[in-house]
Amino acid sequence: MASSISNLSAGVYSVTVTDGNGCTVEKSATVEDGVAFFLLPLADVSAGDGDVVDPIALTTNLWGAQFSWTGGVAGGMQDGTATSLNPIIPPFTAVGPSSSSVVVTASLGLCTASDTFELDVTGLLYSVGGNFITENGTGVEEVEVQLEGVGAGITTDLQTESGAEGWYGFMNEVPASTNYTVIPHKDDDPLNGLSTADAIMLQKYLLGQGTLPSPYLLIAADIDHSGTITAKDVRDLRRLLVGLDAQFVNNTSWRFVDRDFVFPNPLNPFETAFPETISAMNIGEDHLEDDFVAIKIGDLNHTASGDGVNLGVSGDRQGGMLYFDAKDRKVEAGEEVLVTLSASERVAGYQFTLELLGMEVEEVQPGRGMSLDNFGVFTGYAGVAGTVLTTSYDGAEAGVFTLKLRAKRSGKLSEMLSLSNRITRSEMYTADATGGLTRGSVALRFNGEVAMGDAFALYQNSPNPFASKTQIGFYLPESSEVTLQVHDEMGRLIYSGTGNYAKGYNQIELTRSEVPASGVMYYTVSTDKASASKKMVVVDK
Repeated sequence: MASSISNLSAGVYSVTVTDGNGCTVEKSATVEDGVAFFLLPLADVSAGDGDVVDPIALTTNLWGAQFSWTGGVAGGMQDGTATSLNPIIPPFTAVGPSSSSVVVTASLGLCTASDTFELDVTGLLYSVGGNFITENGTGVEEVEVQLEGVGAGITTDLQTESGAEGWYGFMNEVPASTNYTVIPHKDDDPLNGLSTADAIMLQKYLLGQGTLPSPYLLIAADIDHSGTITAKDVRDLRRLLVGLDAQFVNNTSWRFVDRDFVFPNPLNPFETAFPETISAMNIGEDHLEDDFVAIKIGDLNHTASGDGVNLGVSGDRQGGMLYFDAKDRKVEAGEEVLVTLSASERVAGYQFTLELLGMEVEEVQPGRGMSLDNFGVFTGYAGVAGTVLTTSYDGAEAGVFTLKLRAKRSGKLSEMLSLSNRITRSEMYTADATGGLTRGSVALRFNGEVAMGDAFALYQNSPNPFASKTQIGFYLPESSEVTLQVHDEMGRLIYSGTGNYAKGYNQIELTRSEVPASGVMYYTVSTDKASASKKMVVVDK
């Protein structure tokens, strides 16, 4: 006769056996902890249609198990079994697009364990790409590109940016049979390529004295995105030029049109809707010519650059010098001063930034043909102490205006007023016999003598913080060799560069490739006679 006891916890047990005669035998027995049987977790499997999937290893914590699997037939994996002698799911050719849950079961005696992994197989993948190129052939970088697509039960949402030559691409990322749309967007650096020269051209077009000979230029002239070109576009452009608006009020800095689109009426591109995205249906091949014409809003003379560096009017300054005359005098701290600035002649237009050192602007009194929209006044612009005034004018008058100023310290006007390019570039434009514009320079003249700034100045980098690139501006009282150095908070040198720069306002572009670290940095600009430092912040995208 035999007896058994089950479900005992681990431990030492005393067993006593008594026979019919009352005789007893006592023994001890030890019950040990059992070992739980389990299947090691399996990783999810991803493959493309037609790919050969490598063998998938099956492992338990105890040797000798038998295996079976089911559920992957849709992805090309047949149901099957394996033994501990060859514990694998054999290689197979993936079939897609498909998504399956595969259940693997292991058994050892009366013990079983299971695990589930996902088998995701994409269909054939194609490439979609193209270029962003302006009408005059300039590639535009850092265009944000989104591709949205749906097909064969798969939703596609991809993002990228265009490269330095304007190329973008989603290489081997778009599933076969997808219906997709490419959506571009770029809304940075609104002043890239913009100057009063563009306002002059726009004004001439509205007066019937000039043409904008392509539908893309007409789209660029629609500053307010209204579908029409009016005097309001001139006003909005001028507000940008003098800094009253930091960006386009109802528009993006760039617009993009499908290069293959033919305008039914090129003289009025707004007559019918034009495609600012590119779409394709049920793709079965690569699409690498999804090209766009890039249009810089407000740029009517093709001076915008694809890398975002504002070039102003193309070409050297061959248009001579426009002087603004004023009477020089000494002023005392706290004194209210009226200063009238008069252009020495009438030109097609001009613009400049006036730096006021130790002066505040209490009132701007526009001259004939002007309004307050021709001026901007800023204090502490981009973190720089002091006041600056900007102006842009292209009217029928020579250009005369008066400033009511309050002196914060004593000095001479000729030493307290100077021109720079800090906000609005200082330049003027003359018209030639063909109606074209030639760029020239602007200078202040006090009592008939040209004022030459004599103070070195370093400005706050812009933008700040920055993720891809930033501009560091500085003013030189004379042509000099300039060294730029960037240090981190520990004082370690991150970047150093030297170059020769002309008298006046200059700027250096700094990119993340030159400053690969992130965080708080300090930059120093120095010549053999002066040096200054400022703090900037570098962030990761």
